[in-house]
Amino acid sequence: MSVSEMQTFLGLSSTDDPNVWHLPVTRAICGGRDSIYGGCALAAAIEVIELLTGRPAVWATCQFLRPAHIGQTVELHAQISASGRAVSHARVIGFAQGKEVFACLISAGKRDFPAEGIWAKMPDVPGPEGLPARYIRSANRGGLRGRIEERAVTEDPTGIMRCPDGRAAVWITMPGGIAATASALA
Repeated sequence: MSVSEMQTFLGLSSTDDPNVWHLPVTRAICGGRDSIYGGCALAAAIEVIELLTGRPAVWATCQFLRPAHIGQTVELHAQISASGRAVSHARVIGFAQGKEVFACLISAGKRDFPAEGIWAKMPDVPGPEGLPARYIRSANRGGLRGRIEERAVTEDPTGIMRCPDGRAAVWITMPGGIAATASALA
């Protein structure tokens, strides 16, 4: 099995058991509190299920129970609960030091529909070229936030454009041109 860009980005590795994976908690995947960034935990779970099923994620949710800190290794236990013709349903439980850290439910699959379209309207914002880097208030910007590029789309000090309908917009790019897969978006 080849290693994906996101496996490398996260530091995710397989074990002899295809349903058990290791995710070392390094500063590179942590937020400002030196614990795993929630999106990185969800991204690792999505990667594992996509690799195990050979299907793209279409839905995922994650419940975070406690932090996993720098120096710990999260052991991800994957289970394919049901696998149909078009969709697989799975769960991934992450453990650190024998305690459950997070639980994810993921549906993966693909189905062809006769109708296609885009129903969401992208907010009217300028492209990222030439925009300033987004200001991050945190004094501890290292880790994950230091590895991604964020561009402000507004003069607001947070760099986030708040739309009247409740949505927000900011440009974020993964390093090295990592594609915008489900795990990268997480």
